[in-house]
Amino acid sequence: MIASLAAGFKGDPVALERIRELCRARRRDVASDFFLTAAMSVVQVSACSPECTTNCDCEFSHICRQMASHAAENLAEMARISRELTLLDNDAEGAPMLLGEAAVLLGLYRSLGAFRARLWVVGVPGHDQGSQRSATVDAVVGNSGQVRIGHLGGLQGLVEQVTVEVDLVGRRWRVPRRELLTVLLAARVGDPDSTPLPPMWVHLAVALEAWRDNVRYDQVSEIAERLGLAPQVHRGLAVTLAIMPHLRAWLPMRRLKIPLWERTITLPLAAKRLLDDALEASPAFGPEGEDQP
Repeated sequence: MIASLAAGFKGDPVALERIRELCRARRRDVASDFFLTAAMSVVQVSACSPECTTNCDCEFSHICRQMASHAAENLAEMARISRELTLLDNDAEGAPMLLGEAAVLLGLYRSLGAFRARLWVVGVPGHDQGSQRSATVDAVVGNSGQVRIGHLGGLQGLVEQVTVEVDLVGRRWRVPRRELLTVLLAARVGDPDSTPLPPMWVHLAVALEAWRDNVRYDQVSEIAERLGLAPQVHRGLAVTLAIMPHLRAWLPMRRLKIPLWERTITLPLAAKRLLDDALEASPAFGPEGEDQP
């Protein structure tokens, strides 16, 4: 599934039918996050907008409606956050940075319709640091269901290097480039204090598949070191390599700075638990194609 998703993002038309088959699995036990990211690949490959529901089979029409709904919800939340930022009394030195799942939507899937974001984190340049933890840390260990706005922490001096600007809801935002997004995803997967929801490992797996020809491990490791996230990133990458061993051609396990006992015993067990949790997830849709509560 993940290999097909990545091929779709890279524009491989051969992947279209394979991904369509994944989408047809919506009547079986496919968790909604997996299903909707598969749907996003169909849209990317077929150059069909999420709003388009004509000239598509029944399965794909439903996908388009779902994605349009998620895009509207995510845009509404971004507009609300934008208004909140306007009310903040700070001397911002630049555009706020989207972290959390908004960064995944815009940085990886290039759409706000792939899924409904639950982890919203915004880093504000020049924001008063005080005693609060940084938005970077919140992106790694923060809980879903709440909006966290804070200072950039170690990212403050890296903004120009590791982010790009986008324009949404009447405001300029910064979004992580591939290398930084890989760091944040891997750190969340590998940090023992992070919450299991929302699950980020599937997005990390898709990113590594899609970007392995464009992202070098040395770049990822350097950013992780500068942010003080190297142990978490190495652990998160190791878990993902345990799930997808063919990626070891991009990154051999021996390059990760992880004790041998953890690499050979603990991390494979963690990877198995993640897969088991995904397979045991509730079906995304009921027998009539309606969303489950």
